[in-house]
Amino acid sequence: MSSNVRVLQWQQGLDAIRATGNKTLLQAVSAVRLTSAQKRKLRFYKVTYKYGDVIASNGNLDWSTIHVNNNSPLKNALAYAPIPLGLALDKTIEINSILYPASKAEYIPTTLIQKGDLFGVFQALNKITQVKSSVGSLSNSNSWNVAAGSQSVLINFPSRCHKQSKTAPDWNAVLEIIKADRIEWNCSVLFFPKELVGNGTNIQCLTSFLHDFGWVQNQLVLAFNSIFDNALDHLAHSCNANAKADFSHILFWFFVRVFLVASNVRPGYVLVDPHGKDAAGPFPEVLGQLGKAQQQKRNNGWTPMIFEPCFLKDAASPIYCSAYQATVVGGLAGKVKRSVNKMVTTPIEAIRGNLYRQLGLSWLAPDKFVLLEMKTRATSSPAGGGASAGSPAVVAVKHTNQIEPFCHSANIDPLTAIINPYDEPFAKVLVSIRKG
Repeated sequence: MSSNVRVLQWQQGLDAIRATGNKTLLQAVSAVRLTSAQKRKLRFYKVTYKYGDVIASNGNLDWSTIHVNNNSPLKNALAYAPIPLGLALDKTIEINSILYPASKAEYIPTTLIQKGDLFGVFQALNKITQVKSSVGSLSNSNSWNVAAGSQSVLINFPSRCHKQSKTAPDWNAVLEIIKADRIEWNCSVLFFPKELVGNGTNIQCLTSFLHDFGWVQNQLVLAFNSIFDNALDHLAHSCNANAKADFSHILFWFFVRVFLVASNVRPGYVLVDPHGKDAAGPFPEVLGQLGKAQQQKRNNGWTPMIFEPCFLKDAASPIYCSAYQATVVGGLAGKVKRSVNKMVTTPIEAIRGNLYRQLGLSWLAPDKFVLLEMKTRATSSPAGGGASAGSPAVVAVKHTNQIEPFCHSANIDPLTAIINPYDEPFAKVLVSIRKG
């Protein structure tokens, strides 16, 4: 296997940083006071990953996706922190949590590292401040990944034939499709050398930048905590009073996620544009391949959809949270055989009251939260062709007028769309969130 590592000299490293458009970082690195001899000796390391490659797991850099010999000097060069300081050079890097509500692992997006953003900042600051790496919530958790592209992607289309097992996550289907069709998707990371991560006065400008950048990243943690500290007990009481006891905690955590997404603390989901360019994975190309299968009627003509994570602030269209996606205490999928519409509607009504103001979400009007429920029904063929009698079709039990925007986001015709939400329960009950 050929190496996916390229060693860059000082100027080449600066050029790579410049190409990301992060001018503040470039200025901080350029301002370090190194002698000419030190600059000639210093090396950056550019690693190119394939879609789905794990960059770090269990709080440590994953060497299985870095193709170097066991005695490579790179291993010593990047050993200064469990996860060395890295810069996303071109594509999206996802940090996700892995939950096991049943036999199938679910990947839940925590945050997205875009082109020009850093990761491993907290580990670098631990080294600089000499704080033990065990301090911090992520460091105490083993079930999280840093991955090239999005592993939390969800496919609403029969995809088991593309997986090695029926319990495999959907990103495995993406991986198999791009391998079979030889679709190229790579993501490059620039790792910083240990000489630039420390307390030396000659690199103080970069150290100050890392402190500032780390504080900005920490605002997500502070916002997360503030949501828990403000009036969520009202929502808990609503769930307990109006929902069946065995679902109350699950509903509570689901609406915690809704608030986190509405506050831009956690990403929600958007529909992949089949005609767009995607930094989070080869999803438009995969959607195209699934569309070919749909046209060949190998899958009953169902309309393929792919959901990928996105922050509300970055979304051009509404984003979605699913009542069927796992939370910290498990998901509804696999546990519910009946409609959860009533159980989800009750907390929605709590949001429509004053709760959203108490949670610091006064910038969101209550009508920004819209409940959609998809289910199958027998339907006759619409004018102009399309679905045949008995085919699964899309139905909005509430807010029927929201189906057209939903279909528009997916670039499909609401009159002829055939959507079966039961293959991927994620799409069965959605809360749509719009910007204020």
